[in-house]
Amino acid sequence: MSRRCPPALPLALVLCVGAPPFLAAQSAPTSAPAVMAGMARMEAQRLRLVQNYTLTVSLNGMKAPMYHDVIEIGPGGQRIARSVPAPVWNEQNPGAQRAGINRDMAAAVAGGYRMLADGFEAGPPSEDPSAAVYMNPGMAALLRDMATVYEIGAKADPGDGTAEAIDREAGAAWFAGKARLVGTEPIEGRQAYRLEARGLAFPLPEQPGDGSTWILQDATMWVDVEHFVQRQIVLAIEVVRDKERSPVTISLLLTDYTNYGPLHLAREHQMRIEGIRAALETDPKKKKEMEKNQKELEKSLRQIEELKQKIAAMPPAQQGMMRGVVERSEAQLKNYQQDIATAEFRFFLYEANQGPPHGWVPGDAACMPQMSRGPDGQPAFACARPQGER
Repeated sequence: MSRRCPPALPLALVLCVGAPPFLAAQSAPTSAPAVMAGMARMEAQRLRLVQNYTLTVSLNGMKAPMYHDVIEIGPGGQRIARSVPAPVWNEQNPGAQRAGINRDMAAAVAGGYRMLADGFEAGPPSEDPSAAVYMNPGMAALLRDMATVYEIGAKADPGDGTAEAIDREAGAAWFAGKARLVGTEPIEGRQAYRLEARGLAFPLPEQPGDGSTWILQDATMWVDVEHFVQRQIVLAIEVVRDKERSPVTISLLLTDYTNYGPLHLAREHQMRIEGIRAALETDPKKKKEMEKNQKELEKSLRQIEELKQKIAAMPPAQQGMMRGVVERSEAQLKNYQQDIATAEFRFFLYEANQGPPHGWVPGDAACMPQMSRGPDGQPAFACARPQGER
């Protein structure tokens, strides 16, 4: 069943960007619809020579391919990119070794996450400083949530991504109609238009089913003045349960934009969620679990301090690696203590105009863009996968 933008899941809403195709572009936008139209115009121009492309996405050392192809929608044939689920593009190559996550692999990954969760609940295997990674009291719950996501993926019909791509455009039009342009300001050193939509009071169509209601109240988007790409978005959501109301803030910052031929892609996506723990604690069933996690958190922070003292007594050659592990664990724990969850995604363009990535391998190198002329003399674009990764 197709979701209408803005969709229910906060992460999906953060990524619900695009622009209404029917709005005329302006050289100097004076309204939110004009800015969004500029995004649509620039995106269509970038996709003019693109039929498909594959991104490699990396999170905490785990990598996966994301295959996109370009489709045309609307009476004017607006070019937009859709993300094609792995089971769909894998079916185009049934005789070859399949890459990505198909349904069987999704079920296997889910089982692996559940095994990891069991390990985290059992605690660190030793007093070695490297065991500090086991000290996040919320890690087991997070791993079980990820297992659930993959279990759903193993059973669901993924579709071909068209409905989601159209929903994205509908969501952009919805936002354009609600937002106002309040000016420009710098984001990570780049001037950006600031678009604000306030007082939305929009209940997300799909709710978690735990008795709470998630309501989108405010949305702010920053769009690069020169390139008309998204720089940041911040969503203010209110979680209502009985008479209790808890604020949740979700932000996505996109940086390290890089040109790959005509494509202009953000290689760094930084996600930050604040207030989710407080929202969960309004559920009496989850409150006890949260209180238990808080006690484990305080214990883990004390253990971190002890580990830091042990590391100080190590030979200098060993201190650097161990200190990095412990400092990252400490930062995650302190974020959790302050009810902040963060995630950093890294993207690379693996190849373009090469079809589905049936031979994908999990590297970090980007492909090499090549501009040429086709048989008809028109410009052509391709981006071959990195050397040594065939």
